[in-house]
Amino acid sequence: MRTTHFFGLTALVLVLGSSAAFAQTTSTEEYSYDALGRLIIVDTSGGQNDDETHSFCYDDAGNRTELQLTSDSTVSACTESGSNGGGTAPPPPPPPPPPALGVADAAATEGGAMYFFVTLSSPHNTSASVAYATSYGSAGPNDFQATSGTLNFSAGETSKWILITTSQDLFIESPETFAFNLSSPSGGVTISDGAAVGTIIDDDDCGVSCQ
Repeated sequence: MRTTHFFGLTALVLVLGSSAAFAQTTSTEEYSYDALGRLIIVDTSGGQNDDETHSFCYDDAGNRTELQLTSDSTVSACTESGSNGGGTAPPPPPPPPPPALGVADAAATEGGAMYFFVTLSSPHNTSASVAYATSYGSAGPNDFQATSGTLNFSAGETSKWILITTSQDLFIESPETFAFNLSSPSGGVTISDGAAVGTIIDDDDCGVSCQ
């Protein structure tokens, strides 16, 4: 009994033994594969099937056909010397998505500093930039210093921050908010989350009058 094992290698050689009552012969089989990992040639040397070759062809639909060649045969080999003879290669993997920019919400007590952190989802191999700007909400010009500008990321850089200064007052009030937005990315990056909220927390104590 002969057992043959197939492995995904470009060329695989197996040495197989067969025994009779008074003699033993050895055969060697070499398996060749194409770039798609498909078996295309089986060459046998030694043994009862010495100098025998099986060539496998593949049509455009990927179906396999076989031609058997021996030392006494004049049958032509497969197209392209036993290569796939057609078929369609698997599509290349899709390119990875470009790095994406995002900004996180921020908060600070009135009179303190507020930091908005802008991050890239992955390092970029070139420089990139994005515009930013604040806009008023329940917090107005007397509550924080409005700002706008451009953040520039060097190649490989993944994090930047913007400082917003808030104003101190003596009014007792609820938390106030404003918007921080990203726009106009350049350098091959996109924006995944370009809107954040800044919250200013009141630090004035109303004392007994609030009760």
